[in-house]
Amino acid sequence: QRAIAESGAVRRLDPTLEQQEAACAQALSGLRAGEENKLGYLRDLPAETILRGFNRGGCRPLNLDGYALPEQNIKVWAEGRQHPVPFLIGNAARESFDDLSFAQLNAEIELKYAEFAPRAFELYGLTGRRMPAPHPVYGYANIQWGADIDNRCRHSGQAMSHANVGHEIYQYEFERQLPGQRPNSNMHSNEVYSVFGLVNLPAFGRFTDADRALGQQIQTYWTNFVKTGDPNGPNLPHWERFSQENRGYMAFDETGVNPRNGLRRAYCDLFMEVEAARPTWLHPERSANW
Repeated sequence: QRAIAESGAVRRLDPTLEQQEAACAQALSGLRAGEENKLGYLRDLPAETILRGFNRGGCRPLNLDGYALPEQNIKVWAEGRQHPVPFLIGNAARESFDDLSFAQLNAEIELKYAEFAPRAFELYGLTGRRMPAPHPVYGYANIQWGADIDNRCRHSGQAMSHANVGHEIYQYEFERQLPGQRPNSNMHSNEVYSVFGLVNLPAFGRFTDADRALGQQIQTYWTNFVKTGDPNGPNLPHWERFSQENRGYMAFDETGVNPRNGLRRAYCDLFMEVEAARPTWLHPERSANW
């Protein structure tokens, strides 16, 4: 009836069932399974050993099996053919610690944006000879780039697709710094402590009253959405539904809950322009590698 995706943008090309079976068969050889009684051999191994072996071998569960996933998710969303359910989607301000050097970042932008790369260099401040100073919320340019192309701007593209075909969608960004983290290091999954109430548990005692108050608001938004398809309710700041015109989203930051519009609009406009001209399903180099 509804869906919530936390840092869950469609960002990668999934292999076919045949490709996945081949990768999993290769992972078996890494576990030293012989030709005889492979299944019995695997059943005798510790679960941890199997998980490590299959993760290293590229044997992942998602594939184009012709049933659950009949075709590439990215293409389905671009064409507005996703399921018509109310959707809540968002990400952390920074999704990872990207260690791309200045030269590597420039090379990746050229690869993924091609003829659009000069405009990206301008936006990210990469026209000089070194990495520019970090953004106070989003970090250095390599961190901004990674979160934009793999999460934030893909989310915005999905939100545009959902809104364009008349479906309800709400976007958020979790920007709050967790206690104990070094400055400017908001990370992937930071919102989980609030969404699942971990901020209230004694085992996570580093959280403040402000963290717990924010967590209560977030849990209320999420449960309202689960129940009704709309996160709004009494005693909560109004969360504007995303539309093509306003691009409303909710920021959860150092001061609490803040409704805003146009998340990283210039960066995401360029991303969506590139995606329209160079669709990921036709340009595998644009697919996320994780």
